[in-house]
Amino acid sequence: MTRILFLPDDRTILQFDSAEPAEDLASAVNAGRWLPPEPYRSGFGLDRRENRLRASRQGSLVVVMLSAGGAEPAGGPLNAEGRPLLSKRTLEVLHGLAEGLTTRQIAARLGVTPRMVQYHVSEIKRRLGARSRAQSVSRAQALGMVRRKK
Repeated sequence: MTRILFLPDDRTILQFDSAEPAEDLASAVNAGRWLPPEPYRSGFGLDRRENRLRASRQGSLVVVMLSAGGAEPAGGPLNAEGRPLLSKRTLEVLHGLAEGLTTRQIAARLGVTPRMVQYHVSEIKRRLGARSRAQSVSRAQALGMVRRKK
């Protein structure tokens, strides 16, 4: 059984189950052969050609996100666990974001310039297909890259 987390925007998480193996399902999503059931398909504009879905896989979990145009698949390149590849330093910045720290606070903690932190934040958003810091943290939590706040 494959669990599908569908993240059509930064405020919505939908969960589906599929009998299809996770690897096959992720490939089908990235090739444009899978769409969520109605009413989600038309509700999020997936019937329009410019809106495409991209998937990343983590074990039996497939995370599906909306990716406009021909952008790189959400999450970018994947490692063996199906997680987006982020450098150690970029992960440290991501953890700072998850804690709610500002750019300056993260820079002070890591001993780098605020501009370097901004670079890492941009990289995080690009790799996770996010538009904001909050959406980056939300998607990273869904992928198991950072812990949820208790």
